[in-house]
Amino acid sequence: MKVAIIPAAGKGSRLYELGKNYPKTLLPYDGIPILERIIFKILPVFDEIRVVFSSNTPLVNEYIKNLNERKVKPILVPDEGRQGPARSFMQAVTGEEESLFLHLSDSLLNYSIEDYSGNWVSVMKVSDPSRWCMINKDATLIEKPTKCPSDFYALTGNYSFNNPKILKEIHSKIDHSDEGIEYQFSELLEPYFGYFKVKLKEHKPSDFLDFGTIEQFLKNNKSDECRSFNKIKYTKNSVIKISKSEPNKIINEATWFKYVPKEIQSFIPRIYSINPYESSYEMERLKSIKLRDLFIHIDRDPQTWSPIIGEIKSFLEICRNSKIASSSFWNQLIDKTLLRRPDLNIFVTELSDLVHLCKVDCESTFYHGDLHLNNMFFDFPRGKLMVIDPRGELYGHWLYDLAKLTHSFIGKFDFIDAKLFNNKLTNAKVYSAGTEELERYFAKEMYSKLTKNEVKLVYKITASLFASMQPLHKDYPDKNYYFEEKFHIFDKLAKNI
Repeated sequence: MKVAIIPAAGKGSRLYELGKNYPKTLLPYDGIPILERIIFKILPVFDEIRVVFSSNTPLVNEYIKNLNERKVKPILVPDEGRQGPARSFMQAVTGEEESLFLHLSDSLLNYSIEDYSGNWVSVMKVSDPSRWCMINKDATLIEKPTKCPSDFYALTGNYSFNNPKILKEIHSKIDHSDEGIEYQFSELLEPYFGYFKVKLKEHKPSDFLDFGTIEQFLKNNKSDECRSFNKIKYTKNSVIKISKSEPNKIINEATWFKYVPKEIQSFIPRIYSINPYESSYEMERLKSIKLRDLFIHIDRDPQTWSPIIGEIKSFLEICRNSKIASSSFWNQLIDKTLLRRPDLNIFVTELSDLVHLCKVDCESTFYHGDLHLNNMFFDFPRGKLMVIDPRGELYGHWLYDLAKLTHSFIGKFDFIDAKLFNNKLTNAKVYSAGTEELERYFAKEMYSKLTKNEVKLVYKITASLFASMQPLHKDYPDKNYYFEEKFHIFDKLAKNI
């Protein structure tokens, strides 16, 4: 029997918030879990695929059962004894297999494997060997060296063995008594390669996607790529934003920065220049943390977010106190929603009635217009909030900005926009577990001084945001499935208050 083994027992602690709630192998890459991509790439080649899970990763077992693939079997590794990647691998080895293929669960390799048989390992050249187990053509192994000779390559996650019986014998001779020492692959590979000559299958670094750390996960799952009508250039200390297809939008953004009230100026980066002929502007490059990354990946502790939400409240309070008499904003919001979603006649009538009930139908305030977490930064040493990428209109309404924040904090827009979901609709899931405490804190801080009708209006606007953004994401229908789901959730929340 030809068997593939995927060790997936690790907790993923290096992925911070996501790793607290999900095994890293179940996190999505472009909407599909990493584990699923591995399984379906190799499924036609093998008689059986064994996926190893632990008490720390019960979701892996659940996922395999829901996958309902006859050839894919979950294997539990006990908590007792030495742990580590080699232990997980060997838990699934009987020694009676015809051949074994090992694929690490936190990496994707996009290269062609013509022959899965024999004794070989996947390798690539790296500039920093300190993160890798290194190997040369004589099968000499060096574990994470600071320096090593130029003929060494990094092991990248695919291993083939044509004699599982010998592998099992080697495993039985290794000392498993010290539970404090992690069981590494090198302890198996070194003696095994003493029996058999190993081939090095080299691939290009670009064919390897590593999801082992938060930095690598963020790099692979790019959530902040510029929109199709934008082009971004970076220098050491500045950012240049350009658009040839929508020049008015860029100039409007630049104008917003230039003419914000003085009370708001501390919340925005410096604008160095505006070029109407090139439809571009250059602004200060912010070196502080983006709130989307903090929220999704790094820290959701309300104590961490307390100064951030305090700054957001200060920003909104300035906007709230800048009222002018105007009715055009709300009419534009209602018209835009109906234009993009002509099926929502009843919904927009209800939205219009709420605007009137809140007595804001003839009122506008200064606002940002696109105040979600991907457009916000926080400098912790200075305790300072900074906002970028405004809608480009000086006046709208501060309740609209609060709705934008609601669709980030409670609606999970940033998770969906970053493609952190499983796009198999039979097992629909947004990977946002662990946000509940921060959601409650946000709602308490932001809604406590609102009237009942104002809270209803915020939810109704949030619903309209999820509905009206769908035509903008026609190229990614899986996002729209979740946007539509959120539309109905917030519409229901508004009706139930």
